Amino acid sequence: MGKILTVAIAAYNMERYIGNCLDSLTATEIKDDLEVLVIDDGGKDRTLEIAREYATKYPGTFIPIHKENGGYGSTYDEGIARATGTYYKVLDGDDWFDTKGLVRLVHALKTTTADVVATDYLCGSDPESMQLKRVAGAPADREVAISQVADQLTLLNMWHICYRTELLRKCGLTLSTCRMYADMPYFIKPMVLAKTLLYLAWPVYCYRMGHDGQSVSRASLLKNQQMVLNICCDLLEFGASQDVTASSNRVYITRRIAGCYLMTVKILLLDKICAENLRKIRQLEANCRENSRAVYDMAEHVGKVGMLLRILRKTRYLPYWLLRLIPGGMPNTILFEKKGANIMKVREAIHNRKKTGGGYRKSIALLDCIRTNWHREYQFVSIAYGRAA
Repeated sequence: MGKILTVAIAAYNMERYIGNCLDSLTATEIKDDLEVLVIDDGGKDRTLEIAREYATKYPGTFIPIHKENGGYGSTYDEGIARATGTYYKVLDGDDWFDTKGLVRLVHALKTTTADVVATDYLCGSDPESMQLKRVAGAPADREVAISQVADQLTLLNMWHICYRTELLRKCGLTLSTCRMYADMPYFIKPMVLAKTLLYLAWPVYCYRMGHDGQSVSRASLLKNQQMVLNICCDLLEFGASQDVTASSNRVYITRRIAGCYLMTVKILLLDKICAENLRKIRQLEANCRENSRAVYDMAEHVGKVGMLLRILRKTRYLPYWLLRLIPGGMPNTILFEKKGANIMKVREAIHNRKKTGGGYRKSIALLDCIRTNWHREYQFVSIAYGRAA
């Protein structure tokens, strides 16, 4: 009998974490159903050696693969090409699976034919601080058409998703050009062909946050912003393609691309507050408006960054300059307060800094203008202004 699930692990210089990662995949009751591809992307440490030790101890389950360094996306391509399992799930070498949740997942995969299987996930800086992130907008334990839940379904990412391997190959997904952030096209493009979804209401993936060198850290996002911009532009082009416009899942795909678009906007907001970076934002906005109008319109309605973008658009991006007043610039996490709660904190924070001159007066005037014109909607928030006061 063939394997039920292939887990492909991207493992570049993961000696510090890979043992914990692989330990989470050693449940004896699923060893015959599980295939674990440990893909060493040309690393220089003991990652491959450790993977070989697990292959010796658990033959037929763990398969070490060494390849020349090609970047994060190339490990996705390698895994999809080599997978023999009916379903396919990715795992980063510094993360791990909840073992009990994995066992339940494998058993559930034996009885479903869904194109996409989604689970909850856990995230935190260490095993003791993990928080549960649930999927919303889909019934649990029942296959549904994705098109039926497209406007309410949580925007799924790699931590949630398990694909049918056949679907990944059929859609012709290739990610070798994405040295980083390959997960963005991975959790979007196959949805063009996917028809059905099964949501299982328990966590499997455990996402480690906050360690040095992580691709979603502020430093890494800023360093690699051009790479994210390139991926974003590719997704905008994809979103306007015939494949998407003709897909029954076009509403969900448009929402999901809008989420990636907002991530790109946020990265530009994290950078230095200056005329050149504002020009980049305006240029990206023009590209989105002209080439993928559906994504442009949808972006205002997705999450907190979407709210902020809506305000920026309605005020011709003038609040962009207020980010200068926050020590260190805009934080990676944006805090919004609802209607009636408190743009005055922003005004007061500026006032307490006792700045003088035209810039100070313009900032106060701008805040008063926003407060007056937005009293019926979410008011402009203090973007973590507690730190600025």
